[in-house]
Amino acid sequence: MTDFNLLPDSDADGISNAFESLHGAVDPANDTDGDGMTDLAEFNAATDFQDAQDTPPGINGVPDLLFGDSFVESFEMRWSEGLASELAVSSVNQANGRLLFDLQQPLPGDLCQTASLVGFTTVNAVDLWMTANLDAGAAGTSCIGIVSDTDYFSRAEACLLEKSGGLDLELRITEGDNVSVTPGGSIATGADREIGLKKVGPDFYLTLDGATMASASSGGSLGDNTLRPYLSTENCSGDSGPTELDVDDLEVIYVPEAALAAQLLAGILGLRILYRRRQR
Repeated sequence: MTDFNLLPDSDADGISNAFESLHGAVDPANDTDGDGMTDLAEFNAATDFQDAQDTPPGINGVPDLLFGDSFVESFEMRWSEGLASELAVSSVNQANGRLLFDLQQPLPGDLCQTASLVGFTTVNAVDLWMTANLDAGAAGTSCIGIVSDTDYFSRAEACLLEKSGGLDLELRITEGDNVSVTPGGSIATGADREIGLKKVGPDFYLTLDGATMASASSGGSLGDNTLRPYLSTENCSGDSGPTELDVDDLEVIYVPEAALAAQLLAGILGLRILYRRRQR
């Protein structure tokens, strides 16, 4: 196992202690609000297991939303610290339904520093699409991605990197000592954009507002099981300031391969809209 500081789950029911401390003991197989989705599915999706009007999308009790967080409840119910550089100084806060993940700049001459958060829930899917609305600052590097629960050095990430006057997009796939980087264009800073990472078997795609910006194939070491949602930041002394990752409406959805393939060819948002669980 990696050295993730995973949230405790004393009764091993797939629901964190932090969540049950707030809501009382929760039976993961129960459907408290009678909406057809189990309380476990609602915990994973960050929907209200006591409100039948707030339910994960899915069919016949099988959710399509494998993991989600709109950051209304405390992030500490579903996220914990991942691996970080020894000298990294980071902070995590919440405000107005957004997660604010900041990484301080290292001293001149020090090595670049990294910090990360990992989701409590593991997902199993050959084909998935992870998206989040990001308002990334202009400094450093910010990424969303998935990481193997058994090997930190097997992960895929969609990243925003500091550049003069904006941010570069990169698709990164790490498999042991091998790191492949595929550029995906540039965007301006200062506005919410939906950044996404699609997985279709061993193939990965970086998306921006639903459109494919970069693609790359992996060697398959990441696999299809026990994958954790992942947020990471990096900052170097030469960057223009601290890294500030500002996130809301993070989702990991299951989409059948045929639907993903059609979406990749079309480069449109239509399918994505079907899976949004909340309209703001």
